Amino acid sequence: MTIPALEPSGLLPPGVHDAAVDEIEAAFGTSNRRREELFAKLDLFVGFAQSFQLFTALFVDGSFLTDKDLPSDIDGVLELPRPNLTQLLSHPQALLIVDTAAVKATYEVHLFFQPPPPVPAGLDMARFFQGLKPEEALLRGLPTSVKRGILKVTL
Repeated sequence: MTIPALEPSGLLPPGVHDAAVDEIEAAFGTSNRRREELFAKLDLFVGFAQSFQLFTALFVDGSFLTDKDLPSDIDGVLELPRPNLTQLLSHPQALLIVDTAAVKATYEVHLFFQPPPPVPAGLDMARFFQGLKPEEALLRGLPTSVKRGILKVTL
């Protein structure tokens, strides 16, 4: 797996790109202290999500995956193939993973959940995050129809 280079727009090329955590660090987590901090929290979050043995993938997006020097946070979408409430609730930190505000405070990951493919249109957060917010498009001089790439970490 290789993360593609950013386009001149400062965004990943469109699509979902498979990535290992160490590749994310090399591409986005070493250029300054803020990026190092965010990557360290992302790395911890990946381990935390894996400890549940429920989630199949984490889609990563947000300003962290752009050319922005000081990204604000990381957007993440956990893919949950089949809710197993017994397994989820038996985890010692079950309440943390479902409390998205606590996840944001602890890991700086703005967290969402979705089922695996085929994902109903209204629940496909990974597709949603491939679109540009109007203010992001304006800042980058791009039409809002432009799609950006995101990363997929298999858990």
